[in-house]
Amino acid sequence: MSKAGGLFKIVSVLAILHLLGLAGLGGFLWSNGTLSTERVQLIADVLRGEYDPPSEDESGPAVSEDAKVESSQAALAQEQLEDEMTRRQLERQKAELEQRLELVLREMARVQREREYFEERRRREAEAAEKKGEQNYRVGFEKQLDLFGKMKPKVAVEYLLSRDVEEATELLRALDTRKGKKIIEAARTPNQRKKMDEILKLLPELNVEP
Repeated sequence: MSKAGGLFKIVSVLAILHLLGLAGLGGFLWSNGTLSTERVQLIADVLRGEYDPPSEDESGPAVSEDAKVESSQAALAQEQLEDEMTRRQLERQKAELEQRLELVLREMARVQREREYFEERRRREAEAAEKKGEQNYRVGFEKQLDLFGKMKPKVAVEYLLSRDVEEATELLRALDTRKGKKIIEAARTPNQRKKMDEILKLLPELNVEP
């Protein structure tokens, strides 16, 4: 017998003894309930790589009712805190808008007062200018009337008819009635009589036929 053959026999004997030992161990475990069908199937799945360990959620402890209550209370407190912050922010925005509105109203009132002031000032200036113009006109008219009253009727009628109708009417009205009639009677030509008729329409109180 060769050395290789003797070594093979020794290995075979050891393998048989190992199997017998495993079989005896398995029988012992089976007999005392340590090894069952489910566990054998579990060992086989592990050896084949088909075993999936249970997830942490499935194997973990169940959440207690107190923890759920605490979580709900915390969520409610957070929601109330957010609502309070939102309410305060809205109140600040409202206060800011009210302040801006007050400033706008004040500015509008100031502008209105200034406009009324300038309008009143412009009205007074216009009245003063008008009064001054009237005074200047009256002064000039008085001088013109004095010069007109000193003219002879033939000269006065030519001067009178060279003015516009309204101004000529004012001159005749301001003259003495007797002298005014003489000036009216001095209008002889058709053109003079036509213009004089227009003037007399504004002076019906004279009732003079040219």
